[in-house]
Amino acid sequence: MIKKRYHIGMDISRKYYLHCFNLHPKIGAKTLQKIDRQIKDYNLLWNNRLNLNDLRLDESIKHLISETISSYDPQEERLKLDKKNINLTYYQDESYPQLLKEINDYPPIIYYRGKIDNSLINIAVVGSRKVSSYGRMVTEKITRELVENGVNIVSGLALGVDSIAHKVAVDNRATTWAVLGCGVDTIYPASHIGLA
Repeated sequence: MIKKRYHIGMDISRKYYLHCFNLHPKIGAKTLQKIDRQIKDYNLLWNNRLNLNDLRLDESIKHLISETISSYDPQEERLKLDKKNINLTYYQDESYPQLLKEINDYPPIIYYRGKIDNSLINIAVVGSRKVSSYGRMVTEKITRELVENGVNIVSGLALGVDSIAHKVAVDNRATTWAVLGCGVDTIYPASHIGLA
């Protein structure tokens, strides 16, 4: 049986309901997109006032929806994110990077710290983890020229070229984004926590 959850006194935005689905280990980007296209009011769903049988979804997806509702409370999950100073945006928000929506499996939710500015020109600077002294020099030079011209540096914050580019941007008080594969609350390698 699905627990009833009444979200009174706190505005629960659509993105926090989507965050709960995103926490389910068996729900990926495409499944989350299918779910979101079918559900207009997540509060009705979480409070047992929306019949899953009325949704045009596979039974396996309906089962995942039931599991998510019984396992996660959007209010509690929002508070957890707030405590860690983690923001999120979803694909219908104005802050969501529009270029990401051009790929088939775009992430419906992006977790971030800081702010997203879609007016920036972004260039990714990524490369070898084992960088030569020449590679270091060239990365620093190119990155410095880019940030001096107002370009936002995007990197993976990995060892080598990524972290060199990120550090140059930070040292020049420029905007830089680190796209992390392991989540915004887990900086890897740990030695880059100061850069994040």
